[in-house]
Amino acid sequence: MIIPYAFGIKNIVASLGTALTIEQINLIKRYTENVVLIFDADRSGQLATLRALDLLLENDLKVKVVKMSKGMDPAATVSEKGKDYFLELLKRKS
Repeated sequence: MIIPYAFGIKNIVASLGTALTIEQINLIKRYTENVVLIFDADRSGQLATLRALDLLLENDLKVKVVKMSKGMDPAATVSEKGKDYFLELLKRKS
């Protein structure tokens, strides 16, 4: 979250590692009903995406998922490819 924020991507929050909690979901719900998930492209990130997706949908949030390139994470993507590339990824969410 810190590197994307430093590059000017301000509307962003992070769970602690891959553990999204109900308490975090309740905080998110105070501000929005729309969530874009973007975890690392490794196995643990994929599993975290599935768990978070279930929890968010169970709590009536609208969820989109951004697929990262293999071996990449949000911080590396922004650092290596820039803010504009990252924002384009967000537009291609499914």
